[in-house]
Amino acid sequence: MLVLVSLFLLAACSNERQAVELNGSTMGTGWSVKYWSDETLPDNRQVQQAIQSQLDRLEQMMSTYRTDSDISRFNHSTSTEWQQVPAELAEVTSAALGISALADGAYDITVEPLVELWGFGPVKTNGKKPSAGEVERALQNVGYRKLSVNQHPPQLKKRHANLSIDLSSIAKGYAVDLVAEQLQALGIPNYMLEVGGELTTKGQSERGTPWRIAIEKPIDGMPSVQLVIEPDNMGVATSGDYRNYYEDDAGMRFSHTIDPVTGMPVKNRMASVTVIMPSVMQADGYATALMALGLDRAIELAEKNTIAAYFIIRNGRELHTEATSEFAEYIPGEEQ
Repeated sequence: MLVLVSLFLLAACSNERQAVELNGSTMGTGWSVKYWSDETLPDNRQVQQAIQSQLDRLEQMMSTYRTDSDISRFNHSTSTEWQQVPAELAEVTSAALGISALADGAYDITVEPLVELWGFGPVKTNGKKPSAGEVERALQNVGYRKLSVNQHPPQLKKRHANLSIDLSSIAKGYAVDLVAEQLQALGIPNYMLEVGGELTTKGQSERGTPWRIAIEKPIDGMPSVQLVIEPDNMGVATSGDYRNYYEDDAGMRFSHTIDPVTGMPVKNRMASVTVIMPSVMQADGYATALMALGLDRAIELAEKNTIAAYFIIRNGRELHTEATSEFAEYIPGEEQ
């Protein structure tokens, strides 16, 4: 689960400006936006409706929880010919395949059969661990090179009849990007917007200073702050192993991030990875990719590609952190 705690510090405002917070549901999670409204901006209800309509449209395209969605129709089809899909679905798939190639397959949206098998999809397994044989059979349908995409016209093609895809690791970030464009078109210059923890900021907070965001400490129990950052009109996404997981009868914890090579939930010392990029979609996908790679390979990839990334690592019961050089510019002063 991608987790960030936002800081929205309300101060006394003038009669001309009012603090507005809107929220709703989408893609099995929630969304929220915080901004300052005045008489020149659209009515709050109009903004709410515009955002929800946009998110409902994307959910209809990309949700594996909806049997009538475009992605579900593609997944259920056994055709190995080109299939027409919405332009947005092709765009997100193309971005995901690009990340897969850069991460040498550690990130792979064709893990959908494994996501289902381990109980992290629409059908829950109630903590039942799959057998080695079941994992091996599912792996036969996994591999990003078995999937092709065209954007003009928007099409997807399977090279394996039973291949299926899951965009949950990148679709929420894409949703933030599209809704942010919508807010700009509505004339809202200063806002903080998040969908399922993936977020972006624009302009300034009510204090006339950059928006500040808190990265959550990856521990069980009540949320607490690990680090405060100033994204400065950038997108922020976090991938972690401490919210979306289950334990089997023996008490073993299994993370929702699946290794597409072994077919097993990722097991490494990283508790979470936060990525800052101009595109929330890209940040979303790369956060998952870095989480799957493991610390050494993740830092190597992030440094090589000048990605601002912040890693929280478990060392027994202790936590320690590492960050790429690009991340430092987003930390206001000393770490919290």
